[in-house]
Amino acid sequence: MEEKRDLFNVSILALVLLVCGFGLTPYAAANEITKVIMTPTPPAQLLDGEPVTVRFNYVTEEQRGVRIYAIPYTKGEMTPGAEISKSPLYQVGEGEGSANFTINGMDIMVDQVQMMMTNSDQSKVLLEFFIGVEFFFYAHSITNIVLSPPSPATLLPGEHVDITFDYATTHTNDVLIFARPFTNGSLTPGYVAHPSDVYPSGYGSGTGWLTIPYGNVAVDEIRFQMLNLDQTVLLRELFVPVLYRFCEGTCVWHVDADAPGANTGRDWINAFNHLQDALAVAAPGDKIKVAEGTYKPDQGGGQTPGDITATFNLIDDVVIEGGYGGFGEPDPDARDIEGYETILSGDLQGNDGPNFTNNADNSHHVLRAVISGGGAVLDGFTITGGNAVGPNPTGQGGGIYIGSGSPILIKCTFILNKAERGGGASNASYSSDDPSFISCKFIGNSAGIGGGMESQGGEPSLTSCVFSGNTSTGNGGGLYNMGESDATMINCTLSGNSSANNGGGIYNTWATASVEVLNCIFWSNSDSGGSDESAQIHIDDGTVSVDYTCVQGLSGGLGGIGNIGDNPMFVDADGLDDVVGTEDDDVHLLEDSPCIDAGHPAVQYEDIDGSRNDMGAYGGQFGEVTDPSVYTGTGFIITNIGDLPTTEIGRDANEPNVGLANVEPDVAALFGVPQYKDSPFGSTLRVHGQFGLYDDVDFYQIMLAKWDDGNEPAPEDYVVLDDEKGAQQLGKVRWYVDANGFWKHEYVRMGPKTIDGRDYLYQLNSPLDGSIWSNSDLRIRWNTRMCENGLYTLTYKAYRWADPCQTTLVEVNLPPTDGWDHVILLIDNNPVTAIIHDVRYDPNEGNPNYDPCTDGLIEECAIIGLTHAGENLRFNITASHPTGYLRRFILDTIAGKNENRGRIADESYSPTTPPYWDGVHSMEYNTKDAPPSLMEWKRCAYQFRLRAWGRANNGDHYIYYDIFSDHYYLDFGQTTCMRADIDGSGTVDLKDVAELFDNYLETCGL
Repeated sequence: MEEKRDLFNVSILALVLLVCGFGLTPYAAANEITKVIMTPTPPAQLLDGEPVTVRFNYVTEEQRGVRIYAIPYTKGEMTPGAEISKSPLYQVGEGEGSANFTINGMDIMVDQVQMMMTNSDQSKVLLEFFIGVEFFFYAHSITNIVLSPPSPATLLPGEHVDITFDYATTHTNDVLIFARPFTNGSLTPGYVAHPSDVYPSGYGSGTGWLTIPYGNVAVDEIRFQMLNLDQTVLLRELFVPVLYRFCEGTCVWHVDADAPGANTGRDWINAFNHLQDALAVAAPGDKIKVAEGTYKPDQGGGQTPGDITATFNLIDDVVIEGGYGGFGEPDPDARDIEGYETILSGDLQGNDGPNFTNNADNSHHVLRAVISGGGAVLDGFTITGGNAVGPNPTGQGGGIYIGSGSPILIKCTFILNKAERGGGASNASYSSDDPSFISCKFIGNSAGIGGGMESQGGEPSLTSCVFSGNTSTGNGGGLYNMGESDATMINCTLSGNSSANNGGGIYNTWATASVEVLNCIFWSNSDSGGSDESAQIHIDDGTVSVDYTCVQGLSGGLGGIGNIGDNPMFVDADGLDDVVGTEDDDVHLLEDSPCIDAGHPAVQYEDIDGSRNDMGAYGGQFGEVTDPSVYTGTGFIITNIGDLPTTEIGRDANEPNVGLANVEPDVAALFGVPQYKDSPFGSTLRVHGQFGLYDDVDFYQIMLAKWDDGNEPAPEDYVVLDDEKGAQQLGKVRWYVDANGFWKHEYVRMGPKTIDGRDYLYQLNSPLDGSIWSNSDLRIRWNTRMCENGLYTLTYKAYRWADPCQTTLVEVNLPPTDGWDHVILLIDNNPVTAIIHDVRYDPNEGNPNYDPCTDGLIEECAIIGLTHAGENLRFNITASHPTGYLRRFILDTIAGKNENRGRIADESYSPTTPPYWDGVHSMEYNTKDAPPSLMEWKRCAYQFRLRAWGRANNGDHYIYYDIFSDHYYLDFGQTTCMRADIDGSGTVDLKDVAELFDNYLETCGL
């Protein structure tokens, strides 16, 4: 640390400051302080006692000279603990000077420096002014923190956040500095972080890293701590707010008010207890799953209990789903919107009474959508207790206020919300945004105008929605449409809504506003004039088109085609409690309703069962489905493994060749594959398959199960074929014709993907979009080396989007395909072994080189001395496969420059039961038994080559073999000399003599 200048306590200046305090006017002679430069330059962080040097120029006419001080201030007062340098006497005229100050004994911010000039005895203040600065003094610091990647960021599990920082400490010994991740105020469970280095006293810099090894967790703070070496004294602690989301594929956050775990949102046991905490970490592309229970917008991190401005803000491209079982249920991922009701409530105090009493302390808006585009989805919630009172926008949308964007709301119930405008919902934007409501209910809401909903702009769409028992003290009991709103209502039911003035069902005003009504029912809606046609649909201005709709009091004045005025015959419009506007209102149609099969006859409006559209909320494409996974289609077949048709693979579990390929000659020729015989599979397999052309499938998984000791796997044994089991990336090229008629192409990653909580999904390419795809029927590439050897069954699961917003997948149960929807494969990646153990002379040939002590063993690379060209040799070989899938081995001879001199042995697998042949082990082959192709020896270099092939294939060709080569030189007519070639060099020389004598001395001695 730099040595401090002579300083004195600010109390010395007390008299001067006291004089100023009594209002005495500073001396008015010509005095100036200019060109003030501070070192270090603010803003800066300094250690306790570290000086700030202030340099300046001055001008004075004070004949006896002046003194100049730099005095630190904090929040309008002289900084406590300040020490200020003594001032020399600056002479009359002009010159340069400097002053110092520092702070001792505390952590504090200096926010101003007072420059003050006094006369020589400090009895008069000649000049003073303040300079705004930021100097932060402390005894121990961690500064200049740099995080890489910078926050906010989404990382894969295990990916590092790298950290660099500067530090300073006055601690007498070394220190440790730790950086640790926090989530919701606690250490993030399971984190991994770099241990601290040892940092010496003084200044320096450091590095570190941290990560989370699993997915679906967000780090919202990083805690930095400086401690002494034995970690008993905390010298410094600071928290840096961040947002690092660790996710594998799509981030899926869990919310459950009853979750007892770490509240990180990772899974159901560690779910966030409050929805606001999940929204705080969510980013575009994420999904939030919410378990049954009641959630309020004033609960969670950063919220103030009882804050009536608190609201749940929707986020672009984030899907929020309610209706999950959650922690404690047998299947926490089971989803039942009615059985596991998930409530978003603005009743912050839990004290609401009937008829909207005691609701003054409720949230203005339970939900708020002020977003930039589409993709924000809310699916499966009950929204209640909103109280939007006050001027706009506060008074708009008790259930949801839509200020901008195109949110999508699916199967949501807006009940008992109140507002000045739009009790259940307010589409308050005059822009071109297009919110969508699908299969939603607006029940018992109330407002000045638009009891159920109001819309002022854009193109809002309501499909298969119910408005029941909503009220308005002005106009529009169900819907109030105005401004530039071009609303669409398809297959909606409006029943029992009322307005004190006009339009109990719909009220449309402004010449630029319009509503398109199709396949709907308007019944028992009322206004000041009763329940006639105008009470159902009131057109003050603008246009309303009505077609294929049931309207009470239909007079023909609305125009349109296909409209009827008959009683729709609801099951029980006011429910068992006989009170309209409550949850038990049932506007399903009785069997003999005139609205059945009375909607628009076009195919695109058909009911799910394929019949003509039923009017009302339960007809059409979004009508009720008892089991969305049941689907009648063609089914799936696995057609090929590589080029090999699956018809050529054993399928009978009772046969020994199950899972093995057997191909007849004509089939092999037809498909260009080898004539496999009892051939297992290995290496990387390309699995091909086809769905029916019109099967409603968007994604699929390949499922895998291993047989246990010859027993077929049970349904529960199947698991998804993932990367740990060898699943590989799958990409394809899509060719298409653009709008100008030119062929274009793009590269498409088909999978694996994670969607809606399901891993290792592959996109299904379909020719119905007019595209041409490379490898169109290739479904997966499987590296079988990642699995144990054994018998496996491959099959599939199929999925389709359950909703038009493509947020939820449901499994598609396609019909069986006579067993072709699965394939049985015996996987064997064991290596083949080929070894020539040795070559020997034949004792029956009378060769003088034959040594009975070694049974004629010929050393590797030696010269083989033969008596004649037809002399026999012996070969000891192993050619084998450990599990009995050897196909063939050949022991042959090659002389000179790759001249094939024939085979010594050639054996192949012949189909047998069971289909095993493990080859030969240390088997001797004599050339006297060789095939006729073996030629006589000649004087030349020889290679004896053993090759062995396994039977395993990858659908295209055989894949495993081994080769072993042994090299010698063959000679004739010099047998005696050859015996003297002791070192096998091919030449009889002094080295052989030396070897002889050395051998003699060791074995015989003297």
